Amino acid sequence: MLNEGICPNYVTFVVVLSACDHVGLVTDGFDRFVSMTNFGIEPRLEYYACMVSLLGRAEKLYEPKDFFFLKYYQYLELA
Repeated sequence: MLNEGICPNYVTFVVVLSACDHVGLVTDGFDRFVSMTNFGIEPRLEYYACMVSLLGRAEKLYEPKDFFFLKYYQYLELA
């Protein structure tokens, strides 16, 4: 996409994170989640849901809770 000069939007990231979730690509999912801000896209509920699902399917049972609360508290500090 980037090679073609097309900038991803919020739907693109939901699809990519969902795909990483279903295939089990935890590291790639995290990389894509972090890279969203490079394109001016702020994390939304849909992205966090994908990340929690990704971690849960990878049998990382404590990481979803820790990830969600860490990001949630960071959001509260910015508000």
